[in-house]
Amino acid sequence: MIIREISVSDAEAFLRLSRGLDKETQYMLYEPGERSTTLEEQRARIEKIHNKGFSTIFVAEDEEQLVGYAGIFGSALKRVRHRASIVIGILPPFQGRGLGTKLLGVTHQWAKEKGIHRLELTVMEHNRHAMYLYNKMGYRVEGMRKSAIVLEDRTIDEFYMGKILKADKEK
Repeated sequence: MIIREISVSDAEAFLRLSRGLDKETQYMLYEPGERSTTLEEQRARIEKIHNKGFSTIFVAEDEEQLVGYAGIFGSALKRVRHRASIVIGILPPFQGRGLGTKLLGVTHQWAKEKGIHRLELTVMEHNRHAMYLYNKMGYRVEGMRKSAIVLEDRTIDEFYMGKILKADKEK
């Protein structure tokens, strides 16, 4: 398994991964078939992420297939450039193998190198596997967004979680 930063040449494979996650899990934002991103749009988004310098995506590759990713999305605004949002998705057959831990580990290291020390994410309250991973990696629930998601005609609450990264010398 290889974990690396995404490149523009990964656009087609990343779009395929994203659509696969849309179909195979209910824990991501898009419904199956709802994603309308074109290959050209995906290439442009990846290029934009690289050019701005305060966001990136790490992909997990297994036998030349993308099987998971962790995105970290920050801001250039002075008041919030110390924080970034995390999004992670792993295809179900590759879950439970430590891949989430590895993906979050590389995003944490990247964030430290960029001077980001607060990470945030949201997770559906019934996604126990993700909650376990995030707690293990030091994220803590900071609040709840009531009725944040509509899934199969019912509303789902979402936990808002955060983590403060310590500098390497503070470990």
